[in-house]
Amino acid sequence: MEEPTHRLKDVLKTVLEELNFDPNSEQKFQQIVAHLLLSCLYRVTVHSQNQKYSDKKFIIKTLRQDPALNVKFETKMFFRNESLFYKKLVESFIILQDLYLDDKYERFLSFPKCYKSLSSDEFSVIVLEDLEERGFKESSRLKSLTLSELFLVMKELGRFHALTLFFKYKKPTVFSDLRSMFKEPTYRKEFVDKTFNAWASSVAAWVLKLAKENFPPESEYIKKLETFATDRMSYIMLDVVRPKEEDEEFNVFNHGDLWVNNLLFHYPNVESEDDKKPDKMCFIDFQQCRYGSIGLDLSAALFLLTDQETRSKHRDELLGIYHHSLSEILIQFGYDSTKIFPYSAVISQLEKYALYGLGVSFLCLSYNLDNASEEDVQDDGKYVKEVTEDCRKRILDVIKESVDFGYL
Repeated sequence: MEEPTHRLKDVLKTVLEELNFDPNSEQKFQQIVAHLLLSCLYRVTVHSQNQKYSDKKFIIKTLRQDPALNVKFETKMFFRNESLFYKKLVESFIILQDLYLDDKYERFLSFPKCYKSLSSDEFSVIVLEDLEERGFKESSRLKSLTLSELFLVMKELGRFHALTLFFKYKKPTVFSDLRSMFKEPTYRKEFVDKTFNAWASSVAAWVLKLAKENFPPESEYIKKLETFATDRMSYIMLDVVRPKEEDEEFNVFNHGDLWVNNLLFHYPNVESEDDKKPDKMCFIDFQQCRYGSIGLDLSAALFLLTDQETRSKHRDELLGIYHHSLSEILIQFGYDSTKIFPYSAVISQLEKYALYGLGVSFLCLSYNLDNASEEDVQDDGKYVKEVTEDCRKRILDVIKESVDFGYL
């Protein structure tokens, strides 16, 4: 465990003072260990000595204490993006909704409260509310989301993207300045060259081998895949991720990392497990927040959060929920969504940027759907480990679907 530093504890004390909470209350730090965790993450419980107050919980993120790891993964870049998200983008979303959205409409607040966000070369920390206090729960990385969970994700994703669009229309200069502050965290040539391509190339080779073991050797699936699952896959994705001027009207701030553990759900109290459906959800972990086409988040959501059976039965419904939700927000702000963002744009952007979702599915499913217990980052040279049968099936399904739909 990486022990919390005195400076980290001092920041928490300032937060407690701002919340009118005794800064000298007992603090219990518990490090959260998870797959490929680039930040050091703590769940902190502060025990109140005052009977008027209940205990308070926080999530605290800071840089790792291993300098070599921070250099290799350029963790400051990722951390800076998340800090900017909370300090600048969330603040703008809240102000815009307060100024221009009628009180009768529901606000988009599907993210944790941020109490403190500092990012510098010397010290970086983000202090967030622990959503567990409000009853939000994390799903297992080994399970697919239920249909009711997926519907809620697509609804909130549409609202998130719509707020970006409104921000861009209403405050273009402020928006442009903010956009310039965010830097692409992963798909930068220098980072791909130095670190990322080694992982991506290894995964691509494993995926191609898996495909050749399961598709006929002369099939279209193998031929198409051989143009993408190569040692250049990360460079292809680098070009796909880059914001395109011709798609500017459909470019938004993306979450950037839509896999199951970055989505928390709230379930109302029900007597039967069969009736257990979420009524709220929150996005967490905005370290890969990037500016680009809606197709980036949409393709990642479809390929990472759903299986083939769900896509075949509910694809149109899921995309329809996303578009309806996005349109609803724009209408509430006084825009004609049929003109500025028709449903046809959702389909065309998804088709154009689906290669990103395909590549992300190779990289993320092979890492997240494995049989290992939750573990921290380990540089053991083995990029694909004990994957599950579900992982193999889902990767083969997205290959087939990508060829059948003309994405690949």
